[in-house]
Amino acid sequence: MSMLYREAIANDWHWEQSRDNILVNYINGGAHMAEEEKYQKLLNYLTPRSLCWIIHDLLTQRELQMLLNKSGIKYGGREFSSIPSSIIVEDLAQLFFKKPDFGNFMTRTFLKKRLKEKSKLSKLDLDAIKEYTGDCKNIFNQNRVGKVLWVILTDERQDVNEYGRVFIQHVENIIKSMEKKEVRKVKKVSRPKQESVKVKDDNLYREQIKKLEEKLKSQDNTLNQLSEVNKKLRKDTTNFNQRIELLQKEKQKIFEELEDAKKALFDQEMLFKDKKRLEKESKELRDTLNDQHDIYSSLILLQRKNLQLRGDLIRADIKYKKVQRRLIPESHEEIQTATDNPRVGVFVDVQNIYYGAKIGYQAKLNFETLLNLVTKDREVITAIAYIVQTPEINQDEFIKTLDRVGYTVKSKDLRRRADGSAKGDWDLGIAMDIISLQDRLDVVVLVSGDGDFTELIKVLKRSNITVEVAAFQHNTSRDLIEIADTFYPMEEDMIIV
Repeated sequence: MSMLYREAIANDWHWEQSRDNILVNYINGGAHMAEEEKYQKLLNYLTPRSLCWIIHDLLTQRELQMLLNKSGIKYGGREFSSIPSSIIVEDLAQLFFKKPDFGNFMTRTFLKKRLKEKSKLSKLDLDAIKEYTGDCKNIFNQNRVGKVLWVILTDERQDVNEYGRVFIQHVENIIKSMEKKEVRKVKKVSRPKQESVKVKDDNLYREQIKKLEEKLKSQDNTLNQLSEVNKKLRKDTTNFNQRIELLQKEKQKIFEELEDAKKALFDQEMLFKDKKRLEKESKELRDTLNDQHDIYSSLILLQRKNLQLRGDLIRADIKYKKVQRRLIPESHEEIQTATDNPRVGVFVDVQNIYYGAKIGYQAKLNFETLLNLVTKDREVITAIAYIVQTPEINQDEFIKTLDRVGYTVKSKDLRRRADGSAKGDWDLGIAMDIISLQDRLDVVVLVSGDGDFTELIKVLKRSNITVEVAAFQHNTSRDLIEIADTFYPMEEDMIIV
């Protein structure tokens, strides 16, 4: 008990200013009169150190833990049993003066306690109480100071309450007296006996003391400098963290704006293409006859007949070249024979065709029908489908389907750039495959509407290779259509609904 009192006295509470603030808040906030009047009375008479005596004497460990949980005070995750009771008592006493709600809760907890001192002192007048508490040192030694003080301060008589101040002062005087005795005792014990001490060299001791003082001063200076540096580093770290957080938010905002701009640009391009297509269709509709269905059917038949005639013309041209090679053979070389059917290679830009079907028909392309249309009865040397895979979409079943209907599938992963955009196309890979296989092919069928292949077609045609292009007309470059030997316009009959 005495150790707790000494710790309470040693702390600098600055309780008077806190008490004034609590009283102002109390007056402004209104009150439930019964309990809050008790709380106000305690604020008037108690000091934090004297409140520590009451907490220590009135409350059990379980009640202390309950108050600690209610207060919200944390000790870095430490268990209640590992925290000294004196520290908990001091922290609760501080919170009593700082937070009126918690102070009222503590007051209610105190009022629930039944004390034998209360039943005894409530029957005595002030003089009898003074006589009872006159032997204050005996009460102190019996660890009953907090209980007696609580009974005095909660008494209904004003003069008894006022005597509480006197009682607090008596207890403090006892504690100060005990501390002085302990200090004198420590000094007496630590003082060396003069007869047992032999001073050999006072100058040497002074020299050593001086050096130690200088060393201590130097260490203090170093410690102060390090403390300043530490404060500056903490401040700089805080500033850097705030700056990083701000830059990350700005980066996210710019990225979102960029994505919105890309989407808007794509939508604008699609709208422009749709506008052009609709303008063209509108003009064509104005020029057509009323029986549109019959005209459309006739047009499809004519296109298919045209494709058949072009195929026959290609086969005839190949046979003609074979006959020429037989009539004019090279010296000392065997005349090579070739198959009657043209050798054809099919190269499908899946990504380009996929978006063409999605934009034009909101549907998917029938790749088996496509292969049958462009190869017909010709000899298929190779049919390759080029796919760009994204992590978000599983294309395993689609790849199996392509393989089943006769395609060789080549795939690559979509590449993400540092700015958040993506890159994934097969333009260069398709061109390299066609160039490497051109000696084995008579006809190259390019299934793509990408105008970047225009220069590749020019190179192939200089090598006497027939180039046919198949794509959705609304998604195909005009230059690609014009330079191709044959253009297969894909229509609704090649769509999977």
